[in-house]
Amino acid sequence: MCDSNVKLGFVCGAVAGAAIGAIAGLLLAPQSGEDTRAFVSKKANDAWGSTVDTYKKGVDTCNAHLENLRPHVDATTDQLRAKVDAARERMDKLRSSLSDKVVATAATVQNAMDSVSSCSDGTCSVKKDADDECTDGTCEVKSAN
Repeated sequence: MCDSNVKLGFVCGAVAGAAIGAIAGLLLAPQSGEDTRAFVSKKANDAWGSTVDTYKKGVDTCNAHLENLRPHVDATTDQLRAKVDAARERMDKLRSSLSDKVVATAATVQNAMDSVSSCSDGTCSVKKDADDECTDGTCEVKSAN
């Protein structure tokens, strides 16, 4: 870790020294101030133009990559929507099936409750059919014959 900090410090120092030397060379050159200012202004404008051009090229490249990526994103989005729709349909079917089973179970429970009757002496007996009658603690089973 220490070696990388030393190397980074050396590189930063070298860049800063080169920049300071270039500026000192321009300012101390045997040209008139007007010529030096014009030269620096031209170089600054050239650097700015180059920077703007590089930025525009970068933006254009990013936009091109995004346009190339867009069909893939759209296709993946469509696949995911189809899967979500299929999952919703399955959930609706399961919900409907569960609801039907709950209704059927409730009907079975109600039938079971209807078939249990209490007799007058406190004993309970189970009717085999809805037509069976329990009286005086006994159940009379009516035969279907």
